[in-house]
Amino acid sequence: ENVENQVKTQGIAQLRQERDKARSEAMEEWKKTMENKESSADVKADAETKIKQATEWTEKEKNIETLVKAKGYTDCFAHMTENGISVMVSGGEVNGSKVAQIKDIIVGETNLPVRDIKISAESF
Repeated sequence: ENVENQVKTQGIAQLRQERDKARSEAMEEWKKTMENKESSADVKADAETKIKQATEWTEKEKNIETLVKAKGYTDCFAHMTENGISVMVSGGEVNGSKVAQIKDIIVGETNLPVRDIKISAESF
């Protein structure tokens, strides 16, 4: 069972690493756009908005992951986009009352409507 939990945690860790890498690369591109003298004011403003949004999402994701793990899950992965948020948990059941607790955490952190929240159990 311990090996199984390690594999599951590595799965979420890999997802987290991929999310962070992709976001970091996008942030670098947006920063280059802002620093580019050729970029129009509108394009620079759009890049600045995207940087602020990504920074906000990153903070909310980390808060959600910490709060969900505090509910007894081994690990948690949260990923926000303009379409909502996906949260994956491992090391615990995802049933009615647990889902309600996780949704409460997510809504409290993001103010997203419940219809934009997806919760799943890790299946690695």
